[in-house]
Amino acid sequence: MCQCKPKRRPHERPPKSYQDPSAWEDDERLKRNYNLPLEDLKKKMEEKGDCGVSLDDTVYVYVVQTTSVDVNCTIYQHGCGPNFEGGIITLTNCKHRMRCSSELKKAFKNGKLWIAGVTSKDKRNNPFQKNFLFYLMKVDESISANSFYDLWNRFNYNSQVQNIRNIKNACNNPLGDLYQPKNNCNFNVGSNRWNPNCYHPTCRDHVHYPSYITQCNHRYRTNPNCWATCGRNKKKEGCWAEDIAKYCNKNQNNRPLLLAGENPFIGKKKNSLCFNSFLWTKALIEFVCPIWQGHRVMSLSDFLYVLRSFTCP
Repeated sequence: MCQCKPKRRPHERPPKSYQDPSAWEDDERLKRNYNLPLEDLKKKMEEKGDCGVSLDDTVYVYVVQTTSVDVNCTIYQHGCGPNFEGGIITLTNCKHRMRCSSELKKAFKNGKLWIAGVTSKDKRNNPFQKNFLFYLMKVDESISANSFYDLWNRFNYNSQVQNIRNIKNACNNPLGDLYQPKNNCNFNVGSNRWNPNCYHPTCRDHVHYPSYITQCNHRYRTNPNCWATCGRNKKKEGCWAEDIAKYCNKNQNNRPLLLAGENPFIGKKKNSLCFNSFLWTKALIEFVCPIWQGHRVMSLSDFLYVLRSFTCP
């Protein structure tokens, strides 16, 4: 059985190399939280008001390995997770184990969970070799879900949110992070919410589209656990089916949370100027606390303390 992806035809679109921040640049509400200097970020955090910010909240900080920084201090996101396109930050298909952890789920349940992503120090992708703050979001429990079926239906609020869902749809977007459910599956039966056969595959140039997809489709008919252990393509980030079927510590009830940040389009903060999601496509803030592996957990006050302003040379 051939496991190779078909060659790209001349008329097909070129591969997409990084996520598009245009929604953050064009929307007046999103601009308020886009490329903020450190002083402005701290001011927003300290002026709690009606924004629901507590300096005792829990922040999970990790390195986004798929980012790069150029000599002009511009940050690019070449992967699909996190996804900030459309103006809503979502984390659905990376950091599976972190999103499974009981401590994270406890903070999530209490409405006190923040996620922060920083750039890698790898000198091949970052000439400054510093961890720059890339995004920070307070997780909105009213949007987040534990299956892609549920998350997909959260993005059905109105036509604007449906358009954001289309932008994030991995069927069309090579860097999309929402997997579209099929109409012919009963998601209320058994574990169909986590059955990759109940979802449309990604487009073939998606970063989580593995070269062995045909073989794995065949294997799934005889081994339903195939998807959970389908491995990773060394030339790609991962496997879209693994994102859907993943569970942790051999416990099928322990599924990674699919996280969405507060935003003005949907959820608790819709139509509000007071939402807690921030994006940086410029290297303006350095995270000076080392992250050796995995992630670090700290309070929001401690997180703000270990941030430093950075001036591009």
